[in-house]
Amino acid sequence: MADSKSAELMKSMEKAADDANEDIEGDDVDHFKVVALWWNKHYRKTGHKRLARILLEYKDVR
Repeated sequence: MADSKSAELMKSMEKAADDANEDIEGDDVDHFKVVALWWNKHYRKTGHKRLARILLEYKDVR
C-alpha cells in the first residue's frame, strides 16, 4: 500500500513538473536561461533547497 501511495505521489509530482515546464514560454525563456545557468553554477555546493529559498526571496522584487 505504501508503494502505491509513493507511486501516486511520484506521478503527481511528474505531472506538476510537466505543467511548470509548460509555463516557460516566449520572452520568459531568456530569463529562465539566466536562472538555470546561475542554478547550475551553485547547486552542487549549495544544494537545491537553499537555492530555492534564495530564489523565492526575489518573487516580489520588481
